[in-house]
Amino acid sequence: MLRNYVLVTLRNIWKNKLFTLINILGLGIALSVCIVAFFNHMFNYEFDRTNRNFNEIYRITCFRDMEGREQEYGAVPATLGLQIKNDIPGVLRSARLQRTRSTVKIGDNILPAMVIYADPEFTEIFTVSMINGESGSLTGTGNVLLSRSMAKTLFGNVYPDGKAVTIVNDRNKELTFTVSGTFEDFPENSSFRIDILTNYSNYLRMWETSDSDWKTFTTAIFLQVPEKSILPSVNANLRNYLPVQNKAREDFRINRFSLIPLDDVGENTRNVSSSGLFPGLHPAALIAPPIMAIFILLIACFNFANTSIAIFSRRTKEIGLRKTFGGVRSQRVSILQYM
Repeated sequence: MLRNYVLVTLRNIWKNKLFTLINILGLGIALSVCIVAFFNHMFNYEFDRTNRNFNEIYRITCFRDMEGREQEYGAVPATLGLQIKNDIPGVLRSARLQRTRSTVKIGDNILPAMVIYADPEFTEIFTVSMINGESGSLTGTGNVLLSRSMAKTLFGNVYPDGKAVTIVNDRNKELTFTVSGTFEDFPENSSFRIDILTNYSNYLRMWETSDSDWKTFTTAIFLQVPEKSILPSVNANLRNYLPVQNKAREDFRINRFSLIPLDDVGENTRNVSSSGLFPGLHPAALIAPPIMAIFILLIACFNFANTSIAIFSRRTKEIGLRKTFGGVRSQRVSILQYM
């Protein structure tokens, strides 16, 4: 029975080759666009979700008046990161992050790299998947961690632990560090692009600045707050730092601080000035693919219905003849039965 069904199917496909090809191509393209739209949505939905503390992480941003409107900024006072954990109850961890595009020297080789200076608690707040070495080595000021791709670029396929790396800033000041570990590259749907990760104190050394000066700003500050119920209290306590900050920077007076959940950081980054992080998908890139997929799928379905009707209309004459000859035959059988 199954063999007969297969033979009939293949016979019909061969008999209607053109219509079959149009339907397969149309439905195939429509389903492909739907799959692309789905993965596009999942890429944005899973933005930064690889972090195990995803629901507990918040970024501090600040607002100030700019030409008659309130503008949000990602850069905040570096000293704020030192004060928060000691002053505000309920904050489990805090970490400052400073992003720089610097030159890296390995012998005679000179390469550009994205260098991130962060407090040691950064590796406890965020998930840094180590290939070898320990993320805890970030506490040492003479160490750096390399991403897998950067380690391969600098040293090939060998583990670079114990090797020396020299970082040069834009003032031509050099510091040499020891590689203490290698971590997996952060995914594309992440706020971070990190080639080299090292202690925040090294930034202060290289740029000869102080994190006790309220005039010094850093790229970002992240907090880990396990209990959402205390977030209003944290926001209220952040207002206590406004007077001292505005006194130190009268040219950059801040109206208020705000806590942005990590779930919203990717989308929020696009609207933040001096963000320093990588944004999620643009709203147009997120909305357009599903709309296109729906329209293309509808067109493919209408096309399938039209070709099916066309094939059926070609058989109406055959069906009529079969009914006619079938009726004549049945009449002859009836006459023979009465004779």
